[in-house]
Amino acid sequence: WHPGQAGVDNYLGPHDGRHVSTTSLAALSARRVPPLLENPAILRLREQPATPAEALIPMLIRPEGPAEWRRERLESGSLQPRFDACDLHLGYNRGFTIYRDGGVFYAHLAIEPHRGRHETASYSRYVEASTLTAVRARIGAETSFLTAVAIVLAKVFVAVWQCAHYLKRRKLGLLQSGADRQGAVGPQPSFSARLKQRLAQFAVESRAIVDSLADLVPNLRQLAGGGSDPLPVRVVVGDRRTEIYLKLLRAVRAIPRVHLERAESDEQVERIVAEASDRGRPERLILTRNLYYRAYPPIAPLYLARAFTVL
Repeated sequence: WHPGQAGVDNYLGPHDGRHVSTTSLAALSARRVPPLLENPAILRLREQPATPAEALIPMLIRPEGPAEWRRERLESGSLQPRFDACDLHLGYNRGFTIYRDGGVFYAHLAIEPHRGRHETASYSRYVEASTLTAVRARIGAETSFLTAVAIVLAKVFVAVWQCAHYLKRRKLGLLQSGADRQGAVGPQPSFSARLKQRLAQFAVESRAIVDSLADLVPNLRQLAGGGSDPLPVRVVVGDRRTEIYLKLLRAVRAIPRVHLERAESDEQVERIVAEASDRGRPERLILTRNLYYRAYPPIAPLYLARAFTVL
C-alpha cells in the first residue's frame, strides 16, 4: 500500500471503496502490531542485530516479489496472500475474527476476548481449517438462518441507500456545474470507462458496508444469550445508514432490543466512552468499527483499557 495507490496502473490492495486500506483498518480494531509478513531484512536485524548492512540490502526485496507483482498475475487474482506463522489477526468475516497460528487458520466470534487457538473451550463458536478460504467456508456453514437473512437484507438495503446517495450527489453536482466550476479541465475518459469505474467503486464500497453490518448481527445475538444476568448493551453508531438498518433488525427481532444511539460528533464519542470507563453504570458499550476509526486518536487509550468493544 502506498500514497499513489489510487492512480492508473498502480498497485492496489484491498480497500473500502474509497481507497482506504481495510487491512490497516482491521489492524486498528484488532490491536495488531506485528506485520502480516515480516520483511526478511527486519527479521534478520531483530534476531541478529550485528548483521552488516551489505548482508541486509539483498534481503530488502523478497526474491518471489518481481515475479508475483507482474500486472497479469495481479489482475488474474491467482496470487495467494502470504502470512507469517505466528498467532496473527487476519481480518473479519460474518461476525467472526480470523487468525492464523502455524499452519492453521481459525476463527471465533469477535465479541469474545481472544485467547489463542489452544483455548477453544472458552469460545461459544469456533472453527478452524488449513486455508483461509476453507475457514471462511466453515464460517459460512456456521452462519445461522437469521444471520443469513440479515446479510441479504443488508445487501438490498445498502444497494438502495448507495443509489439514492449517488443520485442526490449527482443532482447537487448538476446544480453546481457551469459557471461555478473553476480551473482547467483536462481530457475526460469516455462514458463507458467512467461507468465501469463507478460500478466497480460502487461494488467494492457496498461490499465493505455490508460486511461491517453483517459483523454486528451474530455478535449482538450472542450477547442476548450470554448469561442469566447479562449487562445492558449500548450500541453507538456513527452514521444514519447503520442506525436505520439496526433499528429495522431490532423491530423484526433479528437482533435483541439493545439501546441504540448515533454519535453526531467525535466529542460526543469521547464523552460516551469516558462515561463507560467510569464503571459507575455497568453496561456493555459497543462502538461500530467505522465510528471507532473516525474517532480513533482520543479514544484508543480507553480501548486498550477495555472500556468498550469494537464491532
